Amino acid sequence: TILTWSDHGTVVYDEHDRAVRWIGAIADVTAARAAERERMRASETLAASELRFRRLFESPMVGFIFWDLDGGIVDANDQFLRMVGYDRDDLAAGRIRWLEMTPPEWHQLELNKLAELNARGVVEPFEKEYVRKDGSRMPVLIGGGFIDAGRRRGVSWVHDLSERKRAEAGLADSESRNRALVELSPTAILILSGGAVAFANDAAARLLGANTPGDLIGKPALDFVHPDFRDVVRDRQRRLMAGEPVAAIEEKLVRLDGGVVDAEIRASPFTWRGHPAAYVVAVDVSAGRRGDEALRASEKRFRQLAESIDAVFWITSADRSRTIYVSPAWQRVYGSPIQTAYDDPLAWYHAVHPEDRARIDLRAEARGLPIDIRYRIIRADGALRWLRTRVSPESAADGVVHRLVGLTEDVTGLEQAEALRARLQDERDQLIDRLQLQLDAMPIACLMSDAALIVTYANPAAERILGVAVGDLVGRALREAIPADDMTSVDQALAQLTGGTAPPAQIAAGQNRHGRPVAAEWHHQPLAHPGEGFAGAMSMAIDAGERQRLEEQLRQAQKMEAVGQLAGGVAHDFNNLLTVITGYGEMHLQNLAKGDPRRRGVEQMLKASKRAAALTQQLLAFSRRQALQPRVVDLNAVVGDLDGMLRRVIGEDIELVSRLHPGLGRVRADPGQLEQVVMNLCINARDAMPAGGRLTIETANVELDEIYTRLHPTVKPGSTVMLAVTDTGVGMDPETQARIFEPFFTTKEPGKGTGLGLATVYGIVKQSGGNIWFSSEPDRGTVFKIYLPRVGDSADVESQAPDAEQIRAGAETILLVEDEADVRDLIREMLSAEGYRVIEAGNGSEALAAAEKAGHRIDLMMTDVVMPKMSGPELAERLGKSVGGLRVLYMSGYMDKIIVDKGVSDRDFIFLEKPFTSASMLRKVREALDRGAPA
Repeated sequence: TILTWSDHGTVVYDEHDRAVRWIGAIADVTAARAAERERMRASETLAASELRFRRLFESPMVGFIFWDLDGGIVDANDQFLRMVGYDRDDLAAGRIRWLEMTPPEWHQLELNKLAELNARGVVEPFEKEYVRKDGSRMPVLIGGGFIDAGRRRGVSWVHDLSERKRAEAGLADSESRNRALVELSPTAILILSGGAVAFANDAAARLLGANTPGDLIGKPALDFVHPDFRDVVRDRQRRLMAGEPVAAIEEKLVRLDGGVVDAEIRASPFTWRGHPAAYVVAVDVSAGRRGDEALRASEKRFRQLAESIDAVFWITSADRSRTIYVSPAWQRVYGSPIQTAYDDPLAWYHAVHPEDRARIDLRAEARGLPIDIRYRIIRADGALRWLRTRVSPESAADGVVHRLVGLTEDVTGLEQAEALRARLQDERDQLIDRLQLQLDAMPIACLMSDAALIVTYANPAAERILGVAVGDLVGRALREAIPADDMTSVDQALAQLTGGTAPPAQIAAGQNRHGRPVAAEWHHQPLAHPGEGFAGAMSMAIDAGERQRLEEQLRQAQKMEAVGQLAGGVAHDFNNLLTVITGYGEMHLQNLAKGDPRRRGVEQMLKASKRAAALTQQLLAFSRRQALQPRVVDLNAVVGDLDGMLRRVIGEDIELVSRLHPGLGRVRADPGQLEQVVMNLCINARDAMPAGGRLTIETANVELDEIYTRLHPTVKPGSTVMLAVTDTGVGMDPETQARIFEPFFTTKEPGKGTGLGLATVYGIVKQSGGNIWFSSEPDRGTVFKIYLPRVGDSADVESQAPDAEQIRAGAETILLVEDEADVRDLIREMLSAEGYRVIEAGNGSEALAAAEKAGHRIDLMMTDVVMPKMSGPELAERLGKSVGGLRVLYMSGYMDKIIVDKGVSDRDFIFLEKPFTSASMLRKVREALDRGAPA
């Protein structure tokens, strides 16, 4: 067994200041060194997990590189470039290649790590060397992982170990010298633990008549004590094991050859390998009496040893008014001449950092208490260093302290390592806490098992999906946690897993230990430690029923989108026809006298066209292609304004209950469309309660988290305002629920409904950026919940814009672009009748040519949005480059994606929705001309 030691000692002087004995102490630091290595491994693990944080890339604390499997470095932070001596030009020119920077003797390790990286996606941090640009070598600690799915590119962090390696080498040298100091000491030094000798130096072997120190190890300490002193020594051992200091005594020791030696014994409590122990220094008193010459020789050897160590060994008077001795290491540690310590016995205290002086109790030394403290000093050259000082007060026979003996070491490197370890440990704990929260919040069952496939962790979702309490899962075999009617495939997967290979996903169905049927899709991933093989597994189970429900939701959303696109296209073509019918009908009506019998037929035609326009509006609402005018709205106010109308509509046999949240957030939506949503839902609820009941309207602020959105794939997380409409009616069966948002689907009698009510609600909600969900059971009622994105709390409710004033005629030049000839002819006649000069074009190319022919003297361009080859917005962008201050009025039978994205609320965007009347068109034309050129 290889042990690592730390020791210190002191010379004892008589009343004439003559050295009479030497006292030393030995400490086993093997555990500390092992702990240090463990801390380094923990910090490496943390460093590898922190790659995702981009802010570390710019940190001067560690180097980062992005690399490829061809041996090149494609990017690196400034810290890495400084470490290896290259610059950005070298990086851009491809002159920095990690493969060439790695010395040949490290290539095999590099290949092993690449294999590990390819197998796991990440690699455990490891040490290697890089060759700098100047040819020098640099020890580094490196870790990383792949960043692309193809596993061709990766990122690694690189930590320069040069300073640590130098510190470790210096520490090893220091420990070696200190150990030599103890082993070469002429004074007998022992460590007693458990009542037996745990360590002895050569001097102790000579004192007790042993050939080697090993002959003393393990022997009971009392075997070497004369019978006359055993009771006293036994009591001293008890006090030392309790951590109490004891005074020096003289006693008789019995050697292995039976001889008796008079010795002065000094002892102090100590911890040896985690157990109470004692430092013991034994001085042969008879040897001290042999003469001053032997004492002087011993003092000379001590001084030689004391002056060879890096730590400052010093002796002062009890009140520190006089420095008796200080070793030469003073100048290296404090940065000032050694004479400073003699001229000013408190020079060491004056160098202590002001913030640390309060921690140093000088009076404790005078009371005879040993001191062991760490503190900072400011050296004479201004450098900040950490020191550790251990003080042993020496008392006379009367118990009064007459001098202090101490050892001061520079522990700056150790303090920095401790601070780094503490910070990394804290960040590691925080990371573990975050990961734990994420695992606990996952809607998927997650189980961790050890190398024997015994479950060591299960998250809350495991209990819900598998039907077994977490406490019953942990500690049992993973196989028992997987219900399956046929365990053959399960056993095959687990065998493949323990072999270190991830088995294919499999669906297992069966009954759990409580008899509940469970069906889940299982995914297993082996876990391994470098060089140790299979170490455990992570297993995840997805509720097969839940997955089928989510897939059905997605299919339903896709079906609704397809139907919506079809409905939007139909409505677009229908609106073009209605525009022509309505326009010519109004013009014909104006030419008929009030008593003309033909007016009634024209008026009935216009009424029918209005009803058809309303029908297309419902289709557009469902397809999310209608023209909305969104503004900041208080949903409570919308519901409140409808209260009176709703009570008249639902009748007296239905109780209306409103639960409106007083602190409700604002939403951005078209208030008219929101009123239609509320009315449609309430009318459906009324029809579902033919015998009466309760209708509840509720609003609330709701936060949709990631768990909710995982269960509803089309929903994004965030802050929302909820509108809920609940009835106590007949409810719906599953077949009805699957089709309620389809246009023209109705459960009402023929002639009682169009089947567009809920389809319209669905379209308005979706076009407003929201989501709608419902729950219903036969004979239990139905609840619809609508979630609309919440705008900032500081947003003010926007008022409705006032109606336009009386329409004025004009004489401006208007470029009319419309691909439907009938619609184009109608608009030309309407504009010409009001005095406008009209230039016609059937598409974008014709419009550009007509504008050029007109010398680009155009006051307004009216253009359809959706046209072949070139859309209206594209035409406006191209023509705007040659016509300065071009005003544009867009027309369309439905809201194309381009317009939806731009938004009708844009002040520079004017939109005329088809079908339109002559008055509404002329009002929009006048509005566009009078507004001025767009910004």
